[in-house]
Amino acid sequence: MNKKKTFALEFDKGVDNDFKVWTREAVQDFINLFPEFKDNFQINQDQSYYTRQEVEDIAARSSDVSREDVFSMFVPQSNGSYLKKESLDYDLQQVSQNGRLDLQKFSSFRTPPGTSFTIDAPVTVSIISLPTTFAYGISDQKDLYVSAAQCGKNKDYFKQIIMHELGHVFRATHENRRNNVENLGSHCTDKDCLMYEHAYTAASFNRRQTLAKANPFCNDCMESMRDYMENTLKLQRSNSHSIEVEHSSEPLQDEETEDRSFKSGIRQVFKAAAQKEGAVYKENIQAKIYSATLTHADGSVDKIQAANPSKVYLSSIDASGQDKIPEMERFNNIAEYAFQQGKTISFGNIKSPEFKARLMIACQNHRPPVKMKGMPELDNQFLNKLSPETKKKLQSNNSQSAAALQQKINSQGR
Repeated sequence: MNKKKTFALEFDKGVDNDFKVWTREAVQDFINLFPEFKDNFQINQDQSYYTRQEVEDIAARSSDVSREDVFSMFVPQSNGSYLKKESLDYDLQQVSQNGRLDLQKFSSFRTPPGTSFTIDAPVTVSIISLPTTFAYGISDQKDLYVSAAQCGKNKDYFKQIIMHELGHVFRATHENRRNNVENLGSHCTDKDCLMYEHAYTAASFNRRQTLAKANPFCNDCMESMRDYMENTLKLQRSNSHSIEVEHSSEPLQDEETEDRSFKSGIRQVFKAAAQKEGAVYKENIQAKIYSATLTHADGSVDKIQAANPSKVYLSSIDASGQDKIPEMERFNNIAEYAFQQGKTISFGNIKSPEFKARLMIACQNHRPPVKMKGMPELDNQFLNKLSPETKKKLQSNNSQSAAALQQKINSQGR
């Protein structure tokens, strides 16, 4: 059984319950961005204050520690409760002054410089009711601290601050990555990304809200975090690593699936696409499968179906109702969905060379490129079946790829 990476949520006694709910939502939203790793995570909540009976129960379960030693870990309070010494409220009593807190100093107090980092350690998400003398939130790349008082009762803003700090914990903007800038830590230069250096400003927040993006992080940041999760934390991917794409307009069987939560991810991608293009998005919400259409001003209709997160069916008809190959935007959407799910595109049993070619182009042009398997061999027999525009794009992409590969080989041989 894989060991879980734990998010330990902790709140001081002054934190309003709404912030507790929003914190759990924010952490879960962050986990949901990485469906291929979600089975590796769990969320726990720590507490500061215990009843006497709870301390007695801890002592009874601690066979290797004496009752006296267990009670020495707590400070009796005037109301009869016991404050745990290794807790958020206890540490706040040691550091806060005049009802305010310097998050940077508090972070250094809890995790002194030079403290060894362990892969198995939980990510502690500390929410503090006190106003601060520095910052809304801060991360030491292991844990994070956010002041609820600084955020006001703005749910979306508060959740975005937590997710921004989680981005630091999971190395979204590590120092060797492109498109970084050093400003109070390493931040992204993409103004629409949650890791942007001015992510906390009202202007940045309002811009992200109006974009209605399925993912608040840019692709570079997502790729960096995925790399960290897989290669540093050694998290295990889920069993299903690929999305098989098929070209079919036949209605899918309305079958039961173990987990229909995948519909949310694909819905976000295609709803955003419809909004961007001015198309009418319509989904059969009652269906057990995902089934949606995008109707365009010229009367053409795109149809997207999926009975599970590992197989997607795509088709289009023109204004007269005749089948046609979907436009490139639909293939770009499929590539984006695969990237967000951390999966490879599989070409399945696609019969149409034009459909295959456009899907391949979308995977190659995505930044970063989406991995593929089962793609066609680019021989003359295949290329001559393509439209002139598609053939030109595919040849251009692959000549560039070959040139880049040759350059890499040459540099390694020097």
